[in-house]
This record gives sequence, structure tokens and C-alpha cells, in this order.
Amino acid sequence: MVWRNLHPEPFVLALKLEKNYFLIDVRTASECAEGIIENSLHLDVGRNDIVERLLEIPKEKSIFIYCQHGIRSMQVCRFLESKAYPKLFNLIGGYHAYRTIFNKTTT
Repeated sequence: MVWRNLHPEPFVLALKLEKNYFLIDVRTASECAEGIIENSLHLDVGRNDIVERLLEIPKEKSIFIYCQHGIRSMQVCRFLESKAYPKLFNLIGGYHAYRTIFNKTTT
């Protein structure tokens, strides 16, 4: 396994410490209306955006992925792992956990 599950605090810390990262929000558009983590690219996994736009996701960067509760993003981590992406991070509890802890709609 080349991906790691991180709770919100270590996820945000890793984003701050990582110089070369790519952040992906795999939620639906209506879920994104609740708020986003700043600088994230929206690729709706339900619409198959990940597969259709795979070439936009750089393999040389650390890839941080989140959804609403952490399940879809975990599935995306598995998919990207199968495509030889070497450094993947999943937000445990998703945006819901992030928002609960940080009590905001963007970071």
C-alpha cells in the first residue's frame, strides 16, 4: 500500500509541510457548496472525473484526497495506487471531520 489514512490535524499539517502536493476533492458539486479545502481540484468521483481526467493528476507530487466522509476518497486512493501513483494520502472522516474540527468552510 502506497497510501496513508490521516486524521484531519495530521492531514492539514502534512499539507503545510509538503512543498510539492496536489489536493483533490472527490465530492459532488452540491457537497462542495458546503465549503472546500483551499487549493483543491474538484473531480467528482460519481461522474467518473477521476478516470476521464487522470492525466491531470501529476505522479511526481504527493496526492491528498478527500470526500465527504472518507470512503470515496479511500476508493480513489486504491484506484490511483493501481495506476502507480507513489504517494497518496486519504483524509479520514473526510470534509465532515475536517469541518467539525476546524469549524470553517475553507483553509
